[in-house]
Amino acid sequence: PAGMCMHPAGSFNLRYLQVFSDATEFFSREGSEAPTLTDVIPSMDFVDERLATDAMNINLDPAICVAIGCAKRTINHYYDKSDESAAYRIAMSEFLYSLAQYADNLAHSHSP
Repeated sequence: PAGMCMHPAGSFNLRYLQVFSDATEFFSREGSEAPTLTDVIPSMDFVDERLATDAMNINLDPAICVAIGCAKRTINHYYDKSDESAAYRIAMSEFLYSLAQYADNLAHSHSP
């Protein structure tokens, strides 16, 4: 069937690999199309959520679940590195400052 790969261990739905293909394509863009930090974090969140769901899928072969879990741990290793990045800290501080400004403006616009 389409989307299935025959393997000595049985059939395996290629849908579980699609998240890696999509992420590779997204993160490999260059120049003005390159993802920014504000693009990367939500994308990594999506991949992490997808892997967490797939790793717990009882319909998958246990070996596939283990492999997905290993991939999730590897991605989380790099995701955790973003917290240590100066660019991430600057982006987050600017975001939080902007959010505080927005909340302050919103509060003043609704005050009597």
